[in-house]
Amino acid sequence: YGNRNNKAQQFIIGVDIVDITEAKKTANYWQRPRFLEKFFTLNERELIHKSKNSFLMVWQLWSMKDAAYKLYTQIQLGRFYNPKQFVCVTNGVALKVIYKNFKYVINTKITPQYILSEAHLSSSKMVSKCVKLLSKNYIKQSQTTKAHLITSASKQFSVLQSKLKIEKSEFGIPYLYYKSKKITNRISINHHGYYGSYAIS
Repeated sequence: YGNRNNKAQQFIIGVDIVDITEAKKTANYWQRPRFLEKFFTLNERELIHKSKNSFLMVWQLWSMKDAAYKLYTQIQLGRFYNPKQFVCVTNGVALKVIYKNFKYVINTKITPQYILSEAHLSSSKMVSKCVKLLSKNYIKQSQTTKAHLITSASKQFSVLQSKLKIEKSEFGIPYLYYKSKKITNRISINHHGYYGSYAIS
């Protein structure tokens, strides 16, 4: 697949967000050698230790891996997760994640509140949006993030918001529907702590 992406695959998108305040609650946990060895390659661990802010680097790499994973599961349907196999590569400017024959281009935004990463199969402008959440209830967070995505999609496609809905496939992949017809644009949704994120390709 990595060498013969069709047009549909090139528009697939994966997004992940990390609430920095929430991540700080596990600040000591990530410093344990077993944690780093389990989820990060040797080169990634060196990148973490050499970073001016190792904490932020850990969660930036984590969000990059997770965004790439969310994209990959839309191509190879099925659920699994082995973060160490999703290898982060950075030269200080370009961000990529490599998994088997796939190479993902990553856009990452870091603010004092959150880290937001977005994965594509080719270079693209960042389109992900952040949503401030008022509840830590998982269902309410999901509903709020989806509602923001639908509002955005309504404006983007100039269609009635009431006719849009999000449904997941048997593999848990979210798709956007208008009047029961699947929209070809791909979407991705994620939330963590008090922040949600969504993207429409």
